[in-house]
Parts: sequence; structure tokens; C-alpha cells
Amino acid sequence: MSDQHDSPTTSPTSDVLASKIDPNQRMRVCVVTGASSGIGRATAIKLAERGDHVVLVARRADELERTRELCAGHGRVMVCDVSRPADIRALAASIAAVEGRCDVLVANAGVGSRAAFDGPSALADLDRIIDCNLRGVAGCIAELMPLLSKSSRASIVTVSSVAGILGTPYAPAYSASKFAVTGLSESLAPTLAERGIVLSCVQPGPVKTEGWPHENLLASRFGRLLAADVDDVAQLIVRCTLRSKPSFPVIPRLYHVAHLVKVLCPPLWRAGQRKVGRKAAESAKVNA
Repeated sequence: MSDQHDSPTTSPTSDVLASKIDPNQRMRVCVVTGASSGIGRATAIKLAERGDHVVLVARRADELERTRELCAGHGRVMVCDVSRPADIRALAASIAAVEGRCDVLVANAGVGSRAAFDGPSALADLDRIIDCNLRGVAGCIAELMPLLSKSSRASIVTVSSVAGILGTPYAPAYSASKFAVTGLSESLAPTLAERGIVLSCVQPGPVKTEGWPHENLLASRFGRLLAADVDDVAQLIVRCTLRSKPSFPVIPRLYHVAHLVKVLCPPLWRAGQRKVGRKAAESAKVNA
């Protein structure tokens, strides 16, 4: 979250390549936050490959342009910091003016933290994480709701994490923010369904992305079983945008077992947490 800008900026609407569009398929307008890298970029590419028009949202204009190139120019760039409410309002106004509608929102933008929860700096770090990971998601949903409500097949996909169902040692602020995203999604899903809007929440395990390489985790065979592939997560998100009912998938599914252990055998779960915590501490020292 280091790059700054004075106000949201946008690129001209790009021509949609005919080779990417199925003439029998109505093109959807999809808004993807965090589209400059990782899960967001991979999701935007897969949506563009379907023939959807994608509004690419993130803070880094250069990386967004790179994403647009990977989408074969199949979308529009909108520089926006979702931790800033004014930016989200400007984003919604721009979409209303340029695209005129919003059929899909993928609320993916997020930041991570392994900062120690100790002293005043811990609260500042918590505020930073919550502003992006929770308020950014909630703000995008709220500001785009008028456009989503007008769509005949609107869907919202929030991107939480397994850290939002299983407390993650040495990442308290991040885990708290993702628990909140999962809770927000579970609360909104049934009420939005009454309005014809399908809200799903994808909860992936650790994904190798920029800033989160997970070298120690990926070094072992068991660790690789716990990790999620960025393309698999993106494909799951796209499938969620096409579903007629809310869905809360976890990927990899192995984490369902961990959650079951947490519910049915808390002592065993806490022992596992301590072991994971020690490994996380070792990893933090290596990456420091």
C-alpha cells in the first residue's frame, strides 16, 4: 500500500476484441478490485477470456495497464485505493457514467501483515488492514449496490481467506480482517438473495503472490497441499459469478478437515495452532 495518488484516474474505454466474444453471450460488466497482481489479475484475465468487459481496479496504474494487456485490451483501468471512501465513490460514479451498469463485483483487494500485536503500532497496523480488507470490501458493495440492483443477473464475490475461518498465528490483524469479511458475507448473502443478487465468498489457503512468496510453506510436500494455486482460485471465483445461489467454497478442501477438528476437538486444534505458530515465527525470521 505504498504508492500514492491525488485522485482516482481512468483510461478510455477499450474496444472489445471480437475474437474473445461469444456472439450468443451477453457481455457482463465486471468490476475486479486488486486487479494489478495475483488473484485479482488472474480473475480479470479469465473473465475477459469469457467475453466479459472488466473494470480493472487497484492503486498501481502501470500494473493495471499490464493486466489490461494480458486481457487483450478487454477492459478499462481505474486507479483507486479502496481504503479511501472518496476513491470508492469516484469509482462508482465513473462506472455509472462510462459503463452504465455493473453485473459482477469481485471484491478482492487486500493487504497482509505479520506485524507483532504489541504497543501502539499494533493498533495502527490493525487500522490499516481493516481499512483495506474490510472497509474496502464493504465500501465497494455499498457504493455499487445501486448499479448491481439494476442488473438482471448480479453477483458479488468477496475474497476472504482460510485465515477468516481458522485463526492464523502471527497474523492477528490480517486474520481478524478476514473473519470480518467472512462474517459480512454470511450476513449479507441471504438478504441480497431476496433482491436477486447472488453473493459468494471464496476462502483460499495461502497463495503465492507478490509480497507473500510462502517459501517455507511451499518447500515441503505437506505445505504444498495447504497452498492454493492462483489460477485455481481465479477459476473458482469465475464459477461463483455464474452461480444462481450463494456459495462459500474453501480451497484447498483440506481446510474443511481442519475446521472440523477446530469444532469437534478444540485441544487438538490448539496444539496444531501452536505448531503452526512456531513455524510461522521461524518463517518470519528467515524473511526478515
